Amino acid sequence: MARHGCAAHRVEIAALATGDIENVCALMARCFPEEAPLTASALRDYTAMGVVLVARRSGLVAGMGMLCGDWVQDLCIARRERGRGTGRQLLHALEHRGWSGGLKAIGLVAHCDVAGFYRACGYRLSPAQRTVGPEWVEMIKDRPKRTTPPWTAPANTAMLSGT
Repeated sequence: MARHGCAAHRVEIAALATGDIENVCALMARCFPEEAPLTASALRDYTAMGVVLVARRSGLVAGMGMLCGDWVQDLCIARRERGRGTGRQLLHALEHRGWSGGLKAIGLVAHCDVAGFYRACGYRLSPAQRTVGPEWVEMIKDRPKRTTPPWTAPANTAMLSGT
């Protein structure tokens, strides 16, 4: 489990745990109300297709994100956590998994409202720019020369790696 920040405000990022499933499904429903609700069964299926990481602060689910192949999907941060660095830390943890797995680039589809966040994290508009809707943009980030996270990973990263 990776920990970020001072002890009083620490964000912990780890693989999805069984006890998180209900809270993660509720968070997804709040973040993406226009989509069909994510079921516990579907969330378990995602863990078989890729990496599902959860950010927790003070034991509460603060955010979640998935890395499926070379795509970040459904990065979702609780409203109370926005602007506190939780999304950036979760995104970096997902990227670190991808870079460690040998990915050369990571892509995502972002709503126009949050494209600035991803640009600040090093993403750029994808040259492919497949049609994903008028309010969405496809973005990509090339593997950086330095692939270690800006925080120090613990010696035992079994929780982070999902193994």
